[in-house]
Amino acid sequence: MIAWSRPHAAPARSPPSFRRRRQPACRRPDVTNGDQAAAAVQAAVDKFGRIDVLVNNAGRGLLGAVEEASDASARAVYQVNVFGTLTMQRAVLPIMRRQRSGHIINISSVGGLLGSAGWGVYCSTKSAMEGFSKRWPRK
Repeated sequence: MIAWSRPHAAPARSPPSFRRRRQPACRRPDVTNGDQAAAAVQAAVDKFGRIDVLVNNAGRGLLGAVEEASDASARAVYQVNVFGTLTMQRAVLPIMRRQRSGHIINISSVGGLLGSAGWGVYCSTKSAMEGFSKRWPRK
């Protein structure tokens, strides 16, 4: 999603520099779909000329005992929380590398570090995010 944190019509009390900024390009790609992710990233580059920040905030939860979670339910959580995050990163990293700048912020959970009863599948996805978020900057 490429968006602004304020509505299109900037309030009168906003600083002049905010009112002069370009309007946002609002997208809502399915982060599990590589083609949609690539299209959203390309739309941002087409409109703004670059990508400075990617915030991966899409997430899906699953409450229940691990042994009670269906394979489809567990896979759906992994699809969004882990593979969706990777899909968006893979879409922006080539651009950021060409720019020689950019930041990626992955929104995770304390569950990825500590775990919590009833949230085993969810916490395991957040643990996976923690793992690759800590390691990819070294590449």
